[in-house]
Amino acid sequence: MKRTIIYIICLFATISITAQVQKWQKQARQTQITVFTWNAAGEMKQAQGVWIDATGHAATQYDILKGAVRASITDAKGKEYKVTGIYGASSLYNTAVLATDARKSPAPNVYTAQPSVGEYVWLMPTSKADAKVPATRDSITRIDQFNEVYNYITVNNPLEERQTGVPVMNASGQMIGLTQASGRNDTKAYVIDIRYAQQLRLSVMDATRPDYRDILITKILPDDEKDAQTFIYLYGTQDTLQYLSMTDAFIARYPAVSTGYTSKAEMLCAQGSYDAAAATYQDALKVKVIALDEIQYSMARMMYQASNRNPSPYPAWTLQTALDATNRAIAAKDLPIYHILKAHCLFAQKNYLEAENEFLHVCTTNMRSAENFTYASQCRQMRGDSIPNIIALQDSALACFSKPYPKDAAPILLLRAVNLTQAGRKREAIADYNTYEHLAGSSSLTYLFYYEREQLEAQCRMYPAALNDIERAIKLNPGEAILYAELASLNYRVNQLDDAERAARDAIQVNDKLPDAWRILGVIMRDKGKAEESRKALEKAAELGDGIAAKLLK
Repeated sequence: MKRTIIYIICLFATISITAQVQKWQKQARQTQITVFTWNAAGEMKQAQGVWIDATGHAATQYDILKGAVRASITDAKGKEYKVTGIYGASSLYNTAVLATDARKSPAPNVYTAQPSVGEYVWLMPTSKADAKVPATRDSITRIDQFNEVYNYITVNNPLEERQTGVPVMNASGQMIGLTQASGRNDTKAYVIDIRYAQQLRLSVMDATRPDYRDILITKILPDDEKDAQTFIYLYGTQDTLQYLSMTDAFIARYPAVSTGYTSKAEMLCAQGSYDAAAATYQDALKVKVIALDEIQYSMARMMYQASNRNPSPYPAWTLQTALDATNRAIAAKDLPIYHILKAHCLFAQKNYLEAENEFLHVCTTNMRSAENFTYASQCRQMRGDSIPNIIALQDSALACFSKPYPKDAAPILLLRAVNLTQAGRKREAIADYNTYEHLAGSSSLTYLFYYEREQLEAQCRMYPAALNDIERAIKLNPGEAILYAELASLNYRVNQLDDAERAARDAIQVNDKLPDAWRILGVIMRDKGKAEESRKALEKAAELGDGIAAKLLK
């Protein structure tokens, strides 16, 4: 009798729980969805999912989104919705949150009391199962936590086929999480906390994570405008389609902010879609963006770059249209960086005086720099100003650096060395060449550098240094006969006649049609007392058109 009473009590308890489950199961089924994804080849995948709020956001498995270019969902009533973007994603927890074009969605009843080991839970049928199919009862065998607040639950029984991604409910009909397969060759099933999916949201630093780059569907940008701008910047240009779709999303959310338009237009220019880029700039001008100067400046930069290419990829954009856009940017907001672009436009138009004035104007602002002083000196050079005036600006450029000079100063030192040479300030020029060599590194220098410096050193009677440089030049270009002739000449000047003869003969061996080599050999042999050899060498030089050799023969 006692056993019968216990049986009856258990039976009634079971009937009560079953009735309770049946009561909330119908409502829980409304939150279930099926997710479909397609890759670029048109191959489709599908998985279970669930609505996670009342505003059309849904959670599903991350795995089916890898490589996907588009996705859609079908709700419990068979209605299809388009996935408009990725709201959040984590490959580690195999969870992704989707934004859809659904205006409303049935929000889940999320658990409030912490689950406990031994507690019964119910795994919902698949979203496509018949409405009469009951939920499957299971029990919790273990609860782990991640991120300090979310549950990762182990349940007793393995998952049935296609049961991954279905909601897991407690006895009160509250959603605990979504099922996940183990993937570790064991028979257990796991449940990822539904609250984790509800808070999963793309952040600024996610721009560099593979989790998001592996999904080719538009990302839903962060809510904060500055964070959204930073995300686009960090995401860069590694995937044109994704980048353009994100700029479109930014424009849709912030139509009066210039960043979306400039980012999109500059990307379109990079891929050669100039008509689309021009249309994007016009869209920005029509809506009257807040920072009009930024639009004009971006447009001017793209025009300048296009007009400097040969042939021009977009004839409608010229140096003059670039200059006009730059002037409009300056009129809207007078910034030094806009004057720099204006100076480059003027330089490209060969209006060197106005370009120089613009560069010098910038050097009176907080953008004073060695680069702008150098450009100004180039303007002076192009318009034929005096060498001292050109050197004065190069001095100003180098004054922007502290000593010892950094590598950035190397090109300016080389330019000044050339001008100092022209001004007859040869020892100063040699000093600049020396500093340039130190900064640039000898491994990056050509034979011409050493030959040019040797010429100066020889003129300044710095013979040991000159010999060293001409020998370096020969090592870098052993097939140039004039270098051997120069080495012969230097050795002759310091009365090293044997070395001079050897170098002269090397020059002739490399190129026996070089008159300089025959002439220097003739002079050397004369000084060595070998008159006949001297005469023959000078005659050969004269035959090759050397006037000096002809005079020496007379």
